[in-house]
Amino acid sequence: MYKKYPIERENSSPVGCSCRSVCTVEVRDTASGLEAYANPPQLAAEGSELVFDRNSVICGDAVEHEENSSTFVLGEEGLYLVSFYGSFLPAAGACLPQNLLLSLLAGGEETAGAVVQQSFELSGEVESVSFTRLVRVETAPVELAVRASGGNFFYTNVSLAIVRLGGCGDVE
Repeated sequence: MYKKYPIERENSSPVGCSCRSVCTVEVRDTASGLEAYANPPQLAAEGSELVFDRNSVICGDAVEHEENSSTFVLGEEGLYLVSFYGSFLPAAGACLPQNLLLSLLAGGEETAGAVVQQSFELSGEVESVSFTRLVRVETAPVELAVRASGGNFFYTNVSLAIVRLGGCGDVE
């Protein structure tokens, strides 16, 4: 998205002539983000990606998510902040203790620093997990998803917020 701003300037010459000119400058509005969530309990089978059934906040067009899907698309190059939160419990009949491993996938690959683990000792035990990670997109588009592994789990009250912070130039 671009915003247009008119700029007026007055020019004068060394011989005393002056004129007024107006031009329009287009400035990139870098604020762009999306938050999606899922509230009713859903089953995550071993190795599956979490499904987010609703979008709650959409600003700009750099991040896309179709409701009732697991995939988020980062459509522009730049630096993104990704934040996840959710509640999990082992599925009925799970062999305890059971370890849940959640991973942020970027382009189908695990993102370093965005993997969390939670151990369940009791059936019916509900635990909250979260992660926050910066993701650099050098070549758009890039697909993101959250994968659950370690067995079958129920998840509820999950949310994933993605905000494009802007271009990242020469940042490593």
